Parts: sequence; structure tokens; C-alpha cells
Amino acid sequence: MSRFQYPNLNLDKFERVQKILASRVILTDIFHDPPRRIAGVDVSFRNELGCAAAVVMSASDMEILDVSYAIGRAPIPYYPGFLGFREIQLSIRSIKGLKEWFDILLCNGHGIAHPRFCGLASHIGVVLNIPTIGVALNPLRCFEYEKPSKEEEAKPVFYSDKHVGYVLRHGSKYLFISPGNMVSPDSSLRIVMRCVDMHVLPKPLYLAHIYSKNYRW
Repeated sequence: MSRFQYPNLNLDKFERVQKILASRVILTDIFHDPPRRIAGVDVSFRNELGCAAAVVMSASDMEILDVSYAIGRAPIPYYPGFLGFREIQLSIRSIKGLKEWFDILLCNGHGIAHPRFCGLASHIGVVLNIPTIGVALNPLRCFEYEKPSKEEEAKPVFYSDKHVGYVLRHGSKYLFISPGNMVSPDSSLRIVMRCVDMHVLPKPLYLAHIYSKNYRW
């Protein structure tokens, strides 16, 4: 992928930004608990054109309260560890388009479970100053963890001797759950477990994924 196609591509600068953002992450619970409304956001791409969808749901019955979309070009190609820079612009636009607000946001990516402790969920959470949780289906290579053997069992995930989240067995899949901002690792696990159903991802995030993927371009 040519740097001339992406003039904003500067991975060294992105690493420095991530370290600054990571220093501003709050890992204590600063949200209405139990949450009344839970949101999910995800971005799907066709070539380099992306669609972000943000979904707000009632925590009590998982009823959809609001959906917002944002369309645009990817500012950079995908690089492992830098998903936030690829998806944050569209994610924020879709979040700001919501008419109904929420207590906590689920993001389709990692939170502090990241080489620089600043995955997509932390990136969004710090920039918007909101509580966020990262939920991902795939671990990064740097993670240290033991896979749970039982359904709905969770095991801690570590990076560089720091507890950065949990891996939850859900059906035949594993969810890697980590706090993004303004939430603790334990509360992140508890809230995600409250939202899981027959789908692989927790419901607000699953719907955001489906809506972004199926948007009529």
C-alpha cells in the first residue's frame, strides 16, 4: 500500500499518540451502574469506503432505541495495533449522530489489551471522554492467557504482567474483553456477559456490525 495514497500515514507518530492516550485512560467505574442504555459501534469496509453504525439499546430488554450511520473513506489502511486510527473518525461521526445517549459503549476491537495499552475502545473512550469496553474475537500475539474450557467461563488476560482483561468462552468462540475507558476489567466482563445471547458478539455490538455491513451504499 503506497504512502502516496495515504499522506497521513506515520506509524511512529501514531505510536506516540497511543502512548499519550493510554496515559489518560481511567480504569475505575465512572458510569451509571447498572447501565440503563448500552451502545455498540462498528465499521465495515468495502475496499476503502467505510460505513460506521452506532446502535443504542435498552439494557433491561435489549430493545433498539436508536441507530446512526456515517459513511466515508478510510484515512489509512489496516495495520495491526493501529485500528483506532483507521476507524475512529467514522465511529465518532456515527456516535455523535445518535439522538439517544447511552451509559457505556461497546467497540469491536481491543481496549487496554494492546501493545501500547490503547486499542480502539481506549482511543474512542479517551477522545470522547466516555465509558467504553473493547470486545474482540481475535487476540493479539502479545497476550498471555489460558483458554476457558467451560461455556461462559472467563479467564484473565495479561500483557507485560498487567491484567488487561478477560477471555470469555461463548459457544465455540472466545471473546477478548478489555476496558477501554472509565470502566474496570471486572465490570467490563460483567457488562458484556449481560449482553451476550445466541450471537457471537454481545447484542449491541452484533447489531452495529450487521447494520454497518448491510447498509445500502
